[in-house]
Amino acid sequence: MLKSCRLLFVILFPLFIFPQEDEYQLWNNLEIEYSIFKKTDLVLETSVRTDADVSKVAQYFSDFSVNKKYNAVFSYAFGYRYSFARRKDVFENRNRMYADCVIKQNIFNTIKITSRTRFQAQKNTLDEIVSKIRQKLKLNYNIDFLDLDMYISYELFYVSEDEFQKSRYSTGFKKSMTQKIDLYLNCMMESNFDPSEDDLLFALRTKLKYSF
Repeated sequence: MLKSCRLLFVILFPLFIFPQEDEYQLWNNLEIEYSIFKKTDLVLETSVRTDADVSKVAQYFSDFSVNKKYNAVFSYAFGYRYSFARRKDVFENRNRMYADCVIKQNIFNTIKITSRTRFQAQKNTLDEIVSKIRQKLKLNYNIDFLDLDMYISYELFYVSEDEFQKSRYSTGFKKSMTQKIDLYLNCMMESNFDPSEDDLLFALRTKLKYSF
C-alpha cells in the first residue's frame, strides 16, 4: 500500500508544479462506449477545454469513432472529430478524420506498454488540409486491489512532408468507480518545436467514461 501511494505521488507530482507564467488549461471530457459486436465498440466523446479562466472556452469538440479489437495485442480504429477552436480570439471550425493502429503488450502482470500510431487529416475554416502522424507510447501500472491504473505517456506530432511539430508528456491515473464507470485524471505538458509558438502548454485533464 505504501509503495502504491508513493508511486501515485510521483505520477501526480507535476500537478503541483505548473509554472504560472506558462499557458495552462482545463480539459473536461465525457466518453460513452457502446459494444455493438464482439470486439467492436462505438465511442462518442465530447470535450470542453478552457483557459485558466474557466469562463473562456479555448476549444469544444465532438468525436465519434469505431474501435475494433483484432486480438489481445492488436486493435485499430477509425474516427471523425468536429471542433470549434479559438485562435487569436476568433473561433474557427475544424473537421478531422483519423485512423489508429494500436499495439498492447503485457511486460509483467501489472505493467503494460501501448503503442498507438495515428494518421489524421484536418480541414479548417480556410479549407486548408493539414495531415499529421502522431506516435504515442504509454506505460501502465495496475494496482488491482485499488482498481487503479496509473500511467505515463509520451506523444510526438509530425506534420506530413514538413517537420516535427510538438510533443506531449502526460501522467495520471484511471479509477474504476463502478463496473461501467471510469474516472480519468491526468496532467499534460505540451512543447512546440517551432520557436515562434508558445514554449509550453500545461493542461489538467479529466474524463468520465461510461461503458455499456
